[in-house]
Amino acid sequence: MALVEAKCTNCGTKLEVDNTKEAAICPVCNSAFIVEKAVHNTTNNIKNENHITNSNVTIIHNESIAVDNGVYEGETKSGKPHGYGVCQYSDGSKYEGNWLAGVRCGEGTIFYDDGGKWSGVWKNDQPWNGHGIVYDYINCYYEGEYRNGKANGKGTFYYNNGKKWSGIFKDDNEWTGEGYIEYLYFKKPYQTFEGRIKDGKFDENGQWHCHGHFNIDDTTFDVTSDILNYVLANSSQPLTIPEGIKKVAEDISGLWDVKEIRCPKSLTEFNVDDSRQIANLESFEAPGIIDVPARMFYELENLKKVVLENAETIGKEAFYKCDRLHDIKMPLVSQIGASAFYWCDSLDTVFAPKVVKIGASAFQQSGITKLVAPKLEEIEDEAFLSCEDLKTVQAQSLTTIGTSAFANCDSLEAISSDTVALIKNEAFYGCRSLTSVHFPNAILEKSGDQIYHQFLGCVNLNSIHLSKDIDMSKIVTQQKRSGSNGCYIATAVYGSYDCPQVWTLRRYRDENLAKTWYGRAFIHTYYAISPTFVKWFGNTRWFKKMWKGKLDRMVEKLQKEGVESTRYEDRKW
Repeated sequence: MALVEAKCTNCGTKLEVDNTKEAAICPVCNSAFIVEKAVHNTTNNIKNENHITNSNVTIIHNESIAVDNGVYEGETKSGKPHGYGVCQYSDGSKYEGNWLAGVRCGEGTIFYDDGGKWSGVWKNDQPWNGHGIVYDYINCYYEGEYRNGKANGKGTFYYNNGKKWSGIFKDDNEWTGEGYIEYLYFKKPYQTFEGRIKDGKFDENGQWHCHGHFNIDDTTFDVTSDILNYVLANSSQPLTIPEGIKKVAEDISGLWDVKEIRCPKSLTEFNVDDSRQIANLESFEAPGIIDVPARMFYELENLKKVVLENAETIGKEAFYKCDRLHDIKMPLVSQIGASAFYWCDSLDTVFAPKVVKIGASAFQQSGITKLVAPKLEEIEDEAFLSCEDLKTVQAQSLTTIGTSAFANCDSLEAISSDTVALIKNEAFYGCRSLTSVHFPNAILEKSGDQIYHQFLGCVNLNSIHLSKDIDMSKIVTQQKRSGSNGCYIATAVYGSYDCPQVWTLRRYRDENLAKTWYGRAFIHTYYAISPTFVKWFGNTRWFKKMWKGKLDRMVEKLQKEGVESTRYEDRKW
């Protein structure tokens, strides 16, 4: 195949053609031509080739006609510009080049009144392949290489505000370079970026900003000063929040039906004042959030997956009673707040490579089966209380185990750490499957009776390795009996006879109910019935869950009325 120079016999565009073929199609005007005639066009001295300058115009069959926004002089056909000609526009610009049926098509140059120009091949009245300035953009103009009707190659976008972006463009998109970019909705910028781009990827250090009322993919956003105020989604799954938004308003509306939310890295705060605003949320991703606020996902029963790849702290009750949550990624979290994952039934393995501290009741009554936390140093009181499925704990740096931290973890069989220095009272209370503990440097906190109750109820414990300073004869493993006055249901629900909730209920029983005849009648009836229910159903999850909400509300009400939650010893009545 031999490629030779030719010129389209219809629009005059310069081409390279295979001279072994009889005919071809012009890629600019899409008209068919005979190859021999097109080649002949380049060797003949055609008058419309290069005979026009700013001061001297030579046109065959010269005709002057009015066109939109200007006056044309040149070749015509059926009363329209066709062939070679010059058009002087009312805005001061001038076009010199080829036309086809009234539109610019083929080789041509437009000269602007400010001295700039664009030269190359035109197609359907638009710049197609060439170089120069293109003003056909809102709020900016482009100067640089053009291919296939778009910015392709080296170029620069200049904005009306004096900013610019320079580099390599690919199909009208900034590809590799640096500068400022605006994204428009109804001719107004709603989103901006300032920084570097490489191979189409935005530099993480670049600055995004977002504001205004705009639509993206059938979703309406309203943003003020980078704060998302409301969302109206016609197609709500998933909801992708635009880059540049830094915060979600506390009283945001429009999220109640959304099941999946994907946040940009620019968003660092997502703290709605009532979690019912996101009641149907199932999946949440937020790479920009560093501190997860308290009660952020409080009682979201549908939440299943959370990705917080850069979060460092989890606030108090952040995932409280999210009982379907089974997949949470938090590789950088160093602190987990009190009751953060309380009663998250569906949790399985928790991998927390950076966690140093786990707060009180953080995983209480959750479904966790395995904890991997190589840097964990402190476990606060009741952190894993009644985690009945917890079987494995890997915490090589652990130093402190709080009161009732692992109480009633029925599946825990063995636990060890050479770094543990202090184990507080009833830390492993009621761990019936526990057979071996290895804490060679640990001391035990004594109870009021100077007896060690850390392993009370660990009836199968046969191997204990502790600090040599511990008097092993004072370690009690026999199950403590609550006597005839035991709060059977509350003990089953909270996992311990000695915990703040049960202390509150026991104190109210003795100091209030027991002082009236009808109160004592209720107590006698309760103790006649409840032991049987607890015996039959006390170890079942549904029984505990059914009673948990009722008891929580009762305890909260009593504590607000002044009933204390401190340690309590039963009275005789």
